Amino acid sequence: HLICTEQLSCRLGFRVGEELIRVVRVRSLNGNARQVDHGYFLASIAKGLTPEIAADSIYGYLEHKRGVKVMASRRTVSVELANDEDCSYLDLGKYNCVAVMESQSYTSDGILFEVTHTRTHPEIFHYRVNSKR
Repeated sequence: HLICTEQLSCRLGFRVGEELIRVVRVRSLNGNARQVDHGYFLASIAKGLTPEIAADSIYGYLEHKRGVKVMASRRTVSVELANDEDCSYLDLGKYNCVAVMESQSYTSDGILFEVTHTRTHPEIFHYRVNSKR
């Protein structure tokens, strides 16, 4: 748990002083670390979140155990040079960049409850959009 500082507020969008839960999850493919999630959850919404729950399904817990109704999510996708933390978590090999997806999720009441930065190895990153008109 941590308290949202002014710096975090500017970066994530939570209000200064709000209590947050930080979750870091590394995902592997064929024994190689290929994705790392840096998630911040509003503690009042994600109350009771444990490492065991995070290893299983955070959204399953929030929706089925906490009664959270997820309304919307906004995502931004970019490519960035890998930083030292990326290199420590991911098996980047010859690559010096990662695909980054920033997600902001809101409850049905319009409350921002989660911000996650997912940093993905370029060999496995795919972005697909289906649009209807």
